Amino acid sequence: MDLTLAQLEAFCKVAELRSFTRAAESLHLAQASLSERISALESQVGCRLLDRSGRRTEPTDAGRTLYPLAARLLRERDAIVSRMLDLAGVKTGIVRVAAGTVPGEHILPTLLPGFRKRYPGLGVVLEVASSERVVHLVVEGLADVGFVGSAGPFRGLDAVPLWDDALVVVVPAGHRWARRKSIPVADLATEPFVSREQGSGTSQSFMDRLRSSSRFDGLSLDIVAVMDSSAAVKTAVMSGLGVSVLSSRAVAAEVQVGLLASLRLADADLARKLHLVTSPKRTLSPAARALVDYVTEQEVR
Repeated sequence: MDLTLAQLEAFCKVAELRSFTRAAESLHLAQASLSERISALESQVGCRLLDRSGRRTEPTDAGRTLYPLAARLLRERDAIVSRMLDLAGVKTGIVRVAAGTVPGEHILPTLLPGFRKRYPGLGVVLEVASSERVVHLVVEGLADVGFVGSAGPFRGLDAVPLWDDALVVVVPAGHRWARRKSIPVADLATEPFVSREQGSGTSQSFMDRLRSSSRFDGLSLDIVAVMDSSAAVKTAVMSGLGVSVLSSRAVAAEVQVGLLASLRLADADLARKLHLVTSPKRTLSPAARALVDYVTEQEVR
């Protein structure tokens, strides 16, 4: 029986994602190539490993037996490759990074020049998305590491708190609250509210903290628009559509030049941590490990 690592990797990915299409995307393979590897593996073991019925693909009894053995072997392979590259001093490659709006637009871009200076042979591909999508990309192996603004849940990922952040109420410069330092939570219900989309770390953190406030009972926000980026929310607020809650990092430049004003909620703690997330099912490549080590040692203000 001549089983190959490529066949076992294809099988494990389909078993994990329950989809040939998503597995092929994750492995950067044509779906026909993925199917060929699975068929060859099933011919070698002499039985069907995956049940292709309906929209989902499920492992058979034989597949469930094979999966943990194959997954362990693949982890050992990754560890061997990583160790050998480290010993050889190889520092080349690409790190696939997924990040929420705040870490992706306001922190990582300031750190990457220093990272490139230390590791000139490494490149970074950065996708800025909602925290929900960042978790999805890391879970499915489409990103090596992720940075998110929500406190979770992280769906079985390893999560490390990295950077301090705080959410603030954001209003146009000429708004009646612009000169105030804080307002009670209840006052938010008196103004039109522009919200980030469901799944964003900012939106999730804000709603979690709001619900934890003793003043939240019965409070209903007048949400007039839902937008998928902090930039869109800022433009809407500056244009007078309503008020919002965003990261203090996301509005720092506009507040400094007087286009927006920011203030605290007097009876809700909106401080939070931005998190690094990785998958415990995958060994980080030397390139990804170098990025993780670099960003965790940097002071970010």
